[in-house]
Amino acid sequence: MFNMDKYYLGIDVGTSSLKIAALNDHLQQLSSKQIQYQYDEPAPNYKEIDPKIWLNAVIEGLRAIFQELPAEYAVAIGITGQMHTTVFLDRAAKIIRPAIMWNDTRTKDLVLPVKERLVKHLTLQENAKIISTGSPLINLLWLKDYEPLSFDRLGQVLMPVDYLVYCLTGNFSTDYCDASTTAYYDFTNDGWSKETFNLFDLPSEIFPPINAASTIVGELTDEMMGLLGIKNKIPVVAGTGDNATSALINRSFEDQIPLLSLGTSGVVIIPNENHQLNSIGKNVVVKVNPQDQTILTQGTVQAGAQLNSWWLEQIMHQSNFERAQAQISEDRLGKNSVLFFPHVNGEKTLFNNPDLRGAFVGLELSTTSDDLYQAVLEGVAFALKMLADAMQDGEKSDSYTIIGGGAKSKLWQQILANVFDCPMNHFRKDREAVEGAAMLAIIGTGSKVHSSLDLPDVVVPDAKIAARYQEKYQKYNFLCKELIN
Repeated sequence: MFNMDKYYLGIDVGTSSLKIAALNDHLQQLSSKQIQYQYDEPAPNYKEIDPKIWLNAVIEGLRAIFQELPAEYAVAIGITGQMHTTVFLDRAAKIIRPAIMWNDTRTKDLVLPVKERLVKHLTLQENAKIISTGSPLINLLWLKDYEPLSFDRLGQVLMPVDYLVYCLTGNFSTDYCDASTTAYYDFTNDGWSKETFNLFDLPSEIFPPINAASTIVGELTDEMMGLLGIKNKIPVVAGTGDNATSALINRSFEDQIPLLSLGTSGVVIIPNENHQLNSIGKNVVVKVNPQDQTILTQGTVQAGAQLNSWWLEQIMHQSNFERAQAQISEDRLGKNSVLFFPHVNGEKTLFNNPDLRGAFVGLELSTTSDDLYQAVLEGVAFALKMLADAMQDGEKSDSYTIIGGGAKSKLWQQILANVFDCPMNHFRKDREAVEGAAMLAIIGTGSKVHSSLDLPDVVVPDAKIAARYQEKYQKYNFLCKELIN
């Protein structure tokens, strides 16, 4: 029997919206809310947001949930969300300035000199590898150089998940996933890197304690209970980054199957349970519990499914994705003469170049808008394959699980299966990061997750189409080298 008296809350603080979901311990969704918002672009390359926007969205969403479900049956709260985005609080825990977001590129001229300083120290090689625009270390150093008065006021540096944990509980905390992607983490000792702090003259007291993702770090404050109109002190776990909760809820840890995430960006996530650091990609320490030794190696193509929206909405002024994709029949796959270079917003993992921009190559007088649209979908697939090949050092996975909004496209599933020349698993019930956050709340309270995912739909490659795509992929590789150089 399902226990309908208890439920667990998950919160996902995304780039452009915040999601809240209430799940029981069978991972059945009882209620969900989504609150949209926008970030600011006050200058070229700047992307910022007032963190209070997230807090107001949390309060709005939770109040709506509690109107549908009794608050006294809420057992715990788990939070997930965007990584790297950096929140600056003063010593009174007040916001100093807008948060600098993960996709901000104002720091592009700082990356190389910081990388060169890190790479000289053997124990900091991993941090040197992952430093990029949007990294918390780079954002901190930008603040120190360009807003020194703000830097001098710093009391805490937090990620979005950590900020919401503080707002709900009054306690400062982060988790190993967010901490290990800051570029000031010690991968040998699983803690903050004192060597990095000393190298860049950063005060260690501005960084919060690190906890396992499912560790309960506090409960709702009296003030927060008043704002929510409830009377029970709901426990809150430390939470973690959105890619980690996506991997958790989609069984990647359990099955050791890599993930392809087609969200705003395109993300490749490769799990291993032996704390093994890969040479390419961000090695993320994921401790769901203190004993967990899982490493997720994460690589990103900066523009993923948003390119689908860009092409249809901004270029073609269409909104019906299914109708547009229906024009691209299976017999066209692998035969398109147009190639699309999808790095329209720079690139971090493979090329570490924020100035890269996109391109169409192979245009003819006979080229149609459908050819261009197909090239956009194929270009993202080629970019993800190039990234996955590099991260796995040439080894080929037996299969991938595809998630995210773009993964709902049957056409894109086919293209990916044939470009990668291996099966693509897709669960009909799309399991999202917000549900992984609720799952952390279940684990953190010592409860048992009683659900198992349905068997996925499996899209297998067609030998003839896959062969055509392998030929096109070689042309894409050549195109990349030419455009980058």
